Amino acid sequence: WMPGEVAENTKNSLLTVNTLTETVYMIFHGDLPTDTDYLDSEQIREVLQTSLRKNLDIRGKVIKSTDMVIQGYPGIELLVQHSDGSQGQYQAYIVRRRLYLIGARTKDELTTEASNFFDSFRIYPSRIVNDN
Repeated sequence: WMPGEVAENTKNSLLTVNTLTETVYMIFHGDLPTDTDYLDSEQIREVLQTSLRKNLDIRGKVIKSTDMVIQGYPGIELLVQHSDGSQGQYQAYIVRRRLYLIGARTKDELTTEASNFFDSFRIYPSRIVNDN
């Protein structure tokens, strides 16, 4: 479930904007190289944090970093105070070498709508067919 109007829709990403809450929502996915199969949970979380910062252009101060798990797959959540004053919440997971990055960014505080967005995220490992 993506709140707002679609701003960008490509093979690997979807970006929507809700003008009422002044919130931008994003989902990105891509396949990782086969050598990531051998990473342990801590190494995976390092890859996730780097991927979040690189792919979602996260600049600012990480307020909180939380280890997450979705259906047994490791993940991470970052709460960020961006350098422009906006707030961001981002989650990342690796499921069968598929990297998922999801996020919400707003001028003010994140609302229940953002919570519902994150709560609606599901994975279906059996449907994943990696490109590489």
